Amino acid sequence: MCRFFFVAWMGVSIGMMVPTAVFGDVQVEIHVNGRGPGGVNDVTDDYVTWNTTLCEARVTGLPAGSGPFSAYIINDPAVDQIVAASLPTAIPAQGANNPARYAGGRVCFAEEPASGWPINTTATIESITLTLPANGDFVKFRIAGQFGRPSYNDKDAKLRVHQNDSNGAVVGTHSLMVRVRKNANRLHDFEVKRFLDAMREYKDVMASRSFDENANIHKRSFDGGDEAHSGGSYQPSFLSWHRAFLLQIERDLQTINNGEFRAVTLPYWNWDEATPRIWADWFLGAPAAHNVFSARPILFHPDNPLDGWIAPSGGQIVRRVTRIFDVNRRPPGNGGVFVPALKPDPLASPSILLSVVYGSNAAGALDLAGPLEGSVHNPAHSLNCAGGQIQSGDSADDPLFYLLHCQIDREWAAWQNFRNRFGKSADDYEMGDGASYVQGTSTSQYGSHLEDELWPWDQTGGANADPLKTRPTPLGGQFATSPIRNIWPPAQAKPKNEDMIDYEGRANPALSLGFCYDDVPFQRGVALGATGPLFRVRAGATQTVGNGFNVTVESIDASGNIQTGFVGRVRLVQEGGTFGIMSPANAGVFINGTASIDDDFHDFVSADAGVHEFSVVAHTTELIPRFKAFALSGGLQGESNAITVNP
Repeated sequence: MCRFFFVAWMGVSIGMMVPTAVFGDVQVEIHVNGRGPGGVNDVTDDYVTWNTTLCEARVTGLPAGSGPFSAYIINDPAVDQIVAASLPTAIPAQGANNPARYAGGRVCFAEEPASGWPINTTATIESITLTLPANGDFVKFRIAGQFGRPSYNDKDAKLRVHQNDSNGAVVGTHSLMVRVRKNANRLHDFEVKRFLDAMREYKDVMASRSFDENANIHKRSFDGGDEAHSGGSYQPSFLSWHRAFLLQIERDLQTINNGEFRAVTLPYWNWDEATPRIWADWFLGAPAAHNVFSARPILFHPDNPLDGWIAPSGGQIVRRVTRIFDVNRRPPGNGGVFVPALKPDPLASPSILLSVVYGSNAAGALDLAGPLEGSVHNPAHSLNCAGGQIQSGDSADDPLFYLLHCQIDREWAAWQNFRNRFGKSADDYEMGDGASYVQGTSTSQYGSHLEDELWPWDQTGGANADPLKTRPTPLGGQFATSPIRNIWPPAQAKPKNEDMIDYEGRANPALSLGFCYDDVPFQRGVALGATGPLFRVRAGATQTVGNGFNVTVESIDASGNIQTGFVGRVRLVQEGGTFGIMSPANAGVFINGTASIDDDFHDFVSADAGVHEFSVVAHTTELIPRFKAFALSGGLQGESNAITVNP
């Protein structure tokens, strides 16, 4: 509990100039992520993401005979102006990113419903008023990080409690962190230093499971049956296995030295843009001169914690610059092999967001997992710095590996958000070989099915009479209990692929994985780098060839209220089936008289009512197609229900 009005944070008071309490000992106590053992207010787990987090509050110290207490909780305005000079010293950097002031984390609030938390819901309001019983009983409520306002330092978000309203006396504060994974190229300098310090401590000091041991887990995953990589055959668990592996690494970093680096998250290497800061000697290392054709040790600044890094497989970290990349390490879209996978215009081809389902089991539908591994992940390991550890089975020896795979996981997360793929259906995960492994029937490797347990945490290994159940030698132990209450796993676990899908806990917040990305919101229908209105798109479920129907686009705010005046584009995207070609004059689908499938957008400006309608007519005589309508503006999108065209 925070029983004070002034909080010393990094040498700076961030709770000053607030009204003074008039009740003396009256305080409102807040517990984030619920109460600790014995009711202790355990602040070591006061970390939130974009998804909802359970909180509890109670009032203490009221005079005898008092009635219920009205507590008004808001974000402390002081977090909007934190002095950066008080932050940890960073490595001397060229092109520094260390402004004089920055804004700390903020949260949104929600009441706790009596019937349980609804699915696909997070906290969205700016403040909350709680009626707290005078007897000190706790009242539950919810918070979530405010999208676009993550923390930069540990506990730089702060709740402030007033009596009655914002003009009332301050009767409590509570500090926490909105902890998210961020774009490595845009980290503040002190965030870079904190991450590098944690990686060095992880390698040199970690007692329970070291960096080297985890790197060896990845290396050994190639042995025997390998559900972590496709190799010569498609393995749908590539994404889920690496999500579990990254989560283990990240939680290890956060628990080093009794939580010295709790504020650390894994950053991602966003190769859809130039990333010159990542390749500096004060971050992940600068390439040695004249290493275009040969792999050579990379160069670190003497003050960089990674200086002198020895790979678990032996020797220094080696990379080479290829002619395919420019000096800023920006992917060139080499023949469509390594192309920007996520863009503010989410449906502009090529984009993984055009993929409709996760696996290859849906006829006529584009899949995600195979292309994301083969056409995006594989070139990231090879085209950028071929010849070093990053291109070999020792790739996890190089700290770059974790930024690379964090980007892959971010792209999966963005696709999940865009397509609403957080469940356990054949659209959410590959189900062509069944939901679980059945000996004698299954044709895919054990560990690759939805309900299969993942190596090495399942602790199986070695040769097996059933070759599809042959696993690498087991390493380490089961997946460790979450250091934060109310997220997965509540106890040591043998993770399954299905455990890794709903990382935000949309169906059950207690099963969230406790991470999120700075540009992938909880709210569905928001693409990366988005600005502007949200859209609600509606269309008829079916229509007959040659008959017209309307697609209705409404501009809405985050609460679903219609907003007037917007500019955008509408597009129809085919999801299944084939449009017959009768003649150029009447084949395909037409929006307001213009042909449109996959390649044409139709611009619009809304009426003052905030609603725009499009007349759609389909012409085909062959296979029954299915498509959806999308409205787009500034990177934001809304999608309609599926529309089936009957001959």
